[in-house]
Amino acid sequence: MLKLKSLILLFPFLLMLPGLASATSEEDQLLSELKRFQWAKLSGETAPCASYECHLIWAAPAMAIGDVGLYARRVKVEGMQQYAKEKGIHQDFDAVSKLESLAPMTPAHFHGRYQIQIKNQSSRTRNEPTDLEVESRLVIQIAVNGVATDVIFDSGAPLILPTDAAAVTTLDAVDIPANNAGALGVAPSSALLIAKEVAIGNAVLKNQMVITKESVFKQGIQSLGLFGYDFLLRFDAVNVDLRSGVIQFNPATVERGYCAPMELALDKNRIPAGLATDILIDDIPFKARIDTGANMDVLLHGKDLMPWKKGKPLRVLGVDTAGLTTPLEEFAAHVTLGTTTSTHAVVRTPVPNQTFDATLGIKFFAGHSLTFDFRHSQFCMD
Repeated sequence: MLKLKSLILLFPFLLMLPGLASATSEEDQLLSELKRFQWAKLSGETAPCASYECHLIWAAPAMAIGDVGLYARRVKVEGMQQYAKEKGIHQDFDAVSKLESLAPMTPAHFHGRYQIQIKNQSSRTRNEPTDLEVESRLVIQIAVNGVATDVIFDSGAPLILPTDAAAVTTLDAVDIPANNAGALGVAPSSALLIAKEVAIGNAVLKNQMVITKESVFKQGIQSLGLFGYDFLLRFDAVNVDLRSGVIQFNPATVERGYCAPMELALDKNRIPAGLATDILIDDIPFKARIDTGANMDVLLHGKDLMPWKKGKPLRVLGVDTAGLTTPLEEFAAHVTLGTTTSTHAVVRTPVPNQTFDATLGIKFFAGHSLTFDFRHSQFCMD
């Protein structure tokens, strides 16, 4: 078994700590385009520039969509291991090289139009209770190697299946452990496997990366898998209409309403951490994860955030996909997204997240139509 300290996902973070060399303007531009989903310069057969940092940026889109074989081939540069060590990157490139033989994922981008129906009735109305015990997450059905599988539509996660899911027995193992942070910011142990085929409606992916984890609970929606941004990134836009219960991929028209900038978020270890947008909470700016798999309204990560807001303790505990729990407190606040401000229930956990200070959960979007507009790097609601 090969040993890695972290998931073999590596993204450039060019706002270097003091004392580290600054990036070139070319690398800065490539990073900016990466974060804004403008990947044309990063789709060629050769790296757009010669530096180690450039090779990491060039490899990043492959990891964003879960193509670990392509990632391994793109970071294979003499001296990369030493460069990683100098930059504090915890990455074993000898182990990564063993993934080079993995078949490429196809297609990298879907040009067709598809739609699916949300299976449950959650989050359809704007007056949905904010009680955390009321389940609001969206359940959809996919097929993994031909096995029908119910999963949560989770824009904050890659494809994750519980180890007891029937489809897991059809997956091909990759002898690499995978650790990626749960909702509370802690990296639980998990395993990396490959599905020969994953279908959602008529859209079919070949050789999709799958992360498996022990089920948090044996009963209820918590035991379902997660289906998220590594698939969404393959479309120009994805519209989720919580009123009709229909999800459209590459919709003919994009329901824009009011919009805010959206970017691919990167954590301090240069690992893709999901999709992020800009919000204000009582006029204080936050970069917030867009997480339809979080069963709450707005979440603040850390007891030191907005400490003057005295929240009431909740009788329920927060729990993430790793089974980690945390006490919660709640207060009301005005939240601004784009040009619109509304009052929301803000839940605060004392546990900080290394990447995000805030999260927008599914209850924030209840009764709305929301659009992930990757082509224009923006997130919109009606």
